[in-house]
Amino acid sequence: MPMPFELVAGPVDVYLAPTGTAFPVISAAPAGAWIKLGTTGSKDYAEDGVLVRPEQTVEEFFSLGATGPRKAFRTREGLTIEMTLHDATAESYQAAWNQNAITTLVGPPAEKTIQMKQGATVSLRALLIRGVLSPYSDSANNTQWDIPIVYQNGTPETVYVKGTPIGLKLSFRALEDDALGLGKLHLPSA
Repeated sequence: MPMPFELVAGPVDVYLAPTGTAFPVISAAPAGAWIKLGTTGSKDYAEDGVLVRPEQTVEEFFSLGATGPRKAFRTREGLTIEMTLHDATAESYQAAWNQNAITTLVGPPAEKTIQMKQGATVSLRALLIRGVLSPYSDSANNTQWDIPIVYQNGTPETVYVKGTPIGLKLSFRALEDDALGLGKLHLPSA
């Protein structure tokens, strides 16, 4: 009986880079400006996973002589990527708080600080989602989402509770790029 390769499950890693950064080919590791979100990537993400949600608004046209819609027009579309990050490093807060600068004091005592005020300018980034998942084979191939422009739109509340790690709830909204649109999904086929 052949393996049902189309059934895939598993974690993915999320990377951020400045907009305009070249996306790696699916067989190469993200390098250069690509920074993995979370100290250990998917091991820092909540078990509910990384959600990739396409959105659309469609308007239907109804005519006088028919009871059903005659045509549909897509008037809006979007893309949202959501996750909860269990990582309390300054670098994770930086991703949540508009890419604000981290200041490192050598000390003693040594510390890292980050400004909480985000200001009027919204920081834009490129976002890459990468997982060793293939709907076509069982070999180690990467599925990859290239999203050219995103901004962090979530409200990452920090809750300190005994026995539960804090979770930064991140929600990245894609903006349309003139050349690449909302992005591209790469599925390894062999």
